[in-house]
Amino acid sequence: MSHKIILAVLNDLAIDQRVHKIALSFQERGYEVVVVGVLGKDSCEINRAYPTHRIPVKNLSGPKFYFEFNRSLYHYLSDIDYDILWANDLDVLIGAYVSVKKKRKSGKEVKLIYDSHELFPELPELVGRRFKKNLWTLLEKFLISRVDEGVTVCTSIQEILTNKSNIQFRLLRNMPIDDCSSEKRSSLDEKVLIYQGAVNLGRGLKLMIDSLEFNDFRLMIVGGGDCFEDIQEYASTRPFSDRIDIVGRVPFEELKTYTRKASIGLSLEEDLGLNYRFALPNKIFDYVRCGIPSIVSDLPEMGNLVRSMGIGEVLVDRTPQGLSSLVLEVYQNRYSYVTQIENATSQLHWDNDFDKLFKQLEIQD
Repeated sequence: MSHKIILAVLNDLAIDQRVHKIALSFQERGYEVVVVGVLGKDSCEINRAYPTHRIPVKNLSGPKFYFEFNRSLYHYLSDIDYDILWANDLDVLIGAYVSVKKKRKSGKEVKLIYDSHELFPELPELVGRRFKKNLWTLLEKFLISRVDEGVTVCTSIQEILTNKSNIQFRLLRNMPIDDCSSEKRSSLDEKVLIYQGAVNLGRGLKLMIDSLEFNDFRLMIVGGGDCFEDIQEYASTRPFSDRIDIVGRVPFEELKTYTRKASIGLSLEEDLGLNYRFALPNKIFDYVRCGIPSIVSDLPEMGNLVRSMGIGEVLVDRTPQGLSSLVLEVYQNRYSYVTQIENATSQLHWDNDFDKLFKQLEIQD
């Protein structure tokens, strides 16, 4: 009899690549998988190889949002049997922990795995908001020592969370599960920059936009978030606004069709607390998968990856002129990155990390 695993995330399943990859990886190993996420007003239909359950949430921001989702998650989990509950991020760990505790009281053996996609109390949105940050810090301190296993996205966060808790956090980086090597791509000669991901505070988006004053590139922004309308308005005021394409949020299955139209990928997070300082975003691995060089912030995880593998350049001069100069340099030398990117594609693959993690967690039959 196969084990049943529930993956819970407070996110729109249409755009969450990491949870999708974990679900497929467990399913391939014979597990019965169900993924639980949010159903928002703008959520599009999804068609997955595994069952999904989407929780409608009326309040899409603030404390009510978290409370409403976790309450609904708990009630949903109370009515079903499962062997493993995989909680993605701190904002679903409350409902997950209470559910697991109740199952165990009834005599059921269940395992709680906490997958921390980031240092949640260090989110830029919490910088300067002492009460909210302290609240999340207290919740993390209480819950993190009560999980059975911990997983996270990069070595720096892995070390921090391991030191905070009484468990050894495991590593599962946000690498691609497939590649685009057999697919037709546009030429690297296209003067197109791409930023893909959350349109939130501290992502360097206005810097990207302002840099267009000093070159003739186009910029695609593919994603949505709290600052989406602000970025739309800001871009519209620039004299070169006709060279800025703000695409918005798209399902992750469609994302690579945009990435492959670009010649350079951007990931310019600001050093707004530990969460961004140690970020190693999906987008960098997606740029590698699609065969384009990256320009990234001079931060430990992303800077080290790009420098060590030779898959792009690190931005030191965070001015519009400095970014534009580096864009022109990378573009001029764009074909010199091809071999390194091809080599990185075989190394930076999801299965490499997941196979190792699967053995470490000791959850197979």
